[in-house]
Amino acid sequence: MTHATRHSNPGAVYRLALLAAATCGPLLLVLAGCGGAQFGITARRIVGSVDKRGQPGPEKTTFATGDPGVYLWFKYQGASPGSTAITVRMTHKGADGVETTAELARDLTKPQGTVVCALGPPQGEGLAPGDYTAEILGPGNTAFGPKTAFTVSEGPGEAAPAEAPPTPKAG
Repeated sequence: MTHATRHSNPGAVYRLALLAAATCGPLLLVLAGCGGAQFGITARRIVGSVDKRGQPGPEKTTFATGDPGVYLWFKYQGASPGSTAITVRMTHKGADGVETTAELARDLTKPQGTVVCALGPPQGEGLAPGDYTAEILGPGNTAFGPKTAFTVSEGPGEAAPAEAPPTPKAG
């Protein structure tokens, strides 16, 4: 389920995608292992690329409008399959001061693993210039750690990485 709201200027709503790797979506969900620990996010970072195995590229905090991707990668542990739900919230504040928020809720199906969220509009379009934050929320909008900030500036961006995540297929 994806939910996006725009406080004004409805044409600038951004999509936040979170899909299982089995569906070849722009978000790779790579989960493995077992565990009985208390739920927690053990690592997180904003990156510009993710390989086919779901491994994140180097951490970045500055992107260009022409960059091929912006991803939130995080590692978690202690999930109770079927009962641990998270929400990934991305907030954008443009030069005009208008704030856009996009959210996605997801039930975690494995006790531990990694998640890669593609942050942004449909493939082939860059994010709008401005300041962004991404955060991971649990039940009752409880934050799992601090917001992760990044900035997008006007520019051509970098070439797409050689091992980009698979392109989603229709159907």
